[in-house]
Parts: sequence; C-alpha cells; structure tokens
Amino acid sequence: MDPEGEDTTAGLVEQMEKAGLDDGTSSKAELMRQKLAANEEARLAEVAKRREERSAQAAPSESVSAFLGHFNARCTDINTRLTTLTNSGGEEGGTKSAQKALDAITAELQDLEKSVAEASYYLPAYDARASLSAVAALRQKTDQLRVKLAPRQKFTFASRDAYKQQQEMQRDDSSRDASTAEPSNRSADSLLPEQHKTVVPGLRGRRGETLVIPAADLGDGDAEYMLEDLKDMTVWLCGPMRALFIHRIQNCQIYSGPVKGSMLIEDVRNCSVMVAAHQIRIHAAIETDFYLQVRSNPIVEHCSGVRVAPYEMYYTGLQRHRREAGLSDSNDLWQQVHDFGWLRATASPNWSVLPAGKRKSFTAMQVAGQTEEPPPGSTPPR
Repeated sequence: MDPEGEDTTAGLVEQMEKAGLDDGTSSKAELMRQKLAANEEARLAEVAKRREERSAQAAPSESVSAFLGHFNARCTDINTRLTTLTNSGGEEGGTKSAQKALDAITAELQDLEKSVAEASYYLPAYDARASLSAVAALRQKTDQLRVKLAPRQKFTFASRDAYKQQQEMQRDDSSRDASTAEPSNRSADSLLPEQHKTVVPGLRGRRGETLVIPAADLGDGDAEYMLEDLKDMTVWLCGPMRALFIHRIQNCQIYSGPVKGSMLIEDVRNCSVMVAAHQIRIHAAIETDFYLQVRSNPIVEHCSGVRVAPYEMYYTGLQRHRREAGLSDSNDLWQQVHDFGWLRATASPNWSVLPAGKRKSFTAMQVAGQTEEPPPGSTPPR
C-alpha cells in the first residue's frame, strides 16, 4: 500500500471510530475498516496486474537487464571453458580437439560482439563499452591459449639455399609499395560471415566503372546486397534493401538508397559512402567519409581518419523508399558516433564531423549525362 493511500484509509477509519464511540456503533467502524482494506487490496492487485502486462508486452530484446543477464551468462560460460582448456593443457582430446574448441569459442565471441552492436541503440553507453571490453578480454585470452597449445615444430637445420631464398622473399615483401596494395586491415578480424561473401548477390571484383543499380536489381527492399573487392568505382544503389554489406573497397564513391535493417561496412580506404539505415556498423575504415542517416548510434571500431556528415541524396522514388523503410522521420543520430575501440572519457581521435564547407554537394544526380534536380524537401534535414 502506498503511503498516501494508507494515510487516507487511516483517516477515514479514525473518523468512523470516533463516530462509533459517540453513538455506540463501533461495529460500523470495523465494517468500514474491512471494506476500505478490501478496496485497497483490489487496487494494488490491479496495479500489479498492469505492470505484469506492460512487462510481458515489452520486447525482451530491448530490455537492458535481460540483455546483460544473457550476455554475462555467455561470457561466464566461455571463460569457464577457457579455464578448463588451460588447466588440461590440451591433453584432454588432443591438441586438434583443443584447437577446434578454440575455433568454436572465437565464433561465439564474434557473435557476442555482433549482439552488442545490434543492441547499442538501447544499451547505455557505459554498458556497451563494458560489454565490448569483456569480449576483447576473452578474445585475448583465447588467442594466448591458442599460441600456448599450438604444436611445437621440430628443430631442423635449413639448407643454405633455402635460407637464402627465404631472405630474398622477406626483402621483396618489405620493398613492396604499400600504396598499390589492395585495401585490408589485417589487425582486425573480419565480422562478415563467410557465407555472405558467396551467397549474397551484389558486385564483386570490379574496377574503374560507374554503375547504376535500379531498385528491381536490388530486390525492391526484400533482399540483401553486397559490394566487395571494388576499386576506383562509383556505384549508385537506387532502391531499398533489407541489408547492405560493404567489404574491401578502395577509392570508391558509394551512394545508397535506404536500408530497412542493418548495414556492415568493413575494410574500406579513401572512400565516400552515403547510406540511410536503421543500424550502421563501420569496421576497419581508413580516411573515409560517411554521409549517414541512421536511427541508432553509428558504431566505429578499428578506424582512423573517419569523418561523418548528414545523408543528402536524391533519385526518383527515394522519398517513397525512405517511408517504406521507416526512415522518413527526423530521428537521425548521424553524428552521435560510438567508438567501441576508444574507452576513455575524452573524445575519440578516430572520427570527426566533416565541416559543412568540405561536404560534397548532392543537389543533383548526374548519371549518363542526364541531370535531375531534386524537388524541395526531398533530402533529409541537416
């Protein structure tokens, strides 16, 4: 019973008791007490019922306590398995079995990291950073154990010719011009599932082209799409997609229509990417500008020289596609970036807001020599 209800009930009972003492009808006061107590009990039961209904209706995937409880349980399980492997020294089941167990743990850690990214739009910033730190600590422990359990190679004397050949190969590798190499950040593990690289339709291995992909070729919003291993390309994705994946691109301009779900951008260098999505995760990007419209906090990690600006694009049908994707309102968090690789209280040095004077102008879309001016209000507000 809340204090206010309790005081009110006590006051009424006190009045009835006084009246009962004056006229000899104290039994009426007792009946009133019982009636008031029953009414208050019914009221509290109704309040509790409504709370249970609201709790049942709430999406469990958006409950901070539910997420952290499940996340901590998985971390504890993984840590227990790592401790068991450490104590056994790989003897139980053999070294190969131990390496397979570590492979399974690595996959689970990637899944945990992905779940934190997907929950970042409702997780408090501290909880998101702490969760990523826990995953990083487990990954480090896994890597250390993998090295410890790796079979030792038998020592042998190498021949002079083999040693000379090895030295020449090392000199060739060190003299290779880094500017001509394909984009790759080897310090960070790929977050993209291997099956996506072959199963998901898209553009792969293209060089030096300008391509316009219409909505029909993108599945009209019901399919996923992949851009992979592109260099010196300009690509217009003029339609909605369920999900978009960008992997290993260099010196490219990517202009994308709205994404109904999530977007993963990985291993990009010296590019300009424009996209609207519900969730955007940027992994291993270098010197790249992102023009974003996003309903949750954009996530960056293992990045440097990243700059963000508001999404501004136009093609015929874009407004309808944005409405269908649930991206037509002004709830835009493009500049509220979370850097999961920067856990200090100071601002991350890995990303910044692109100054307005340096942003590209997309007030007209020019394709194949034709320029189409967007109508007023067709681009998202800055």
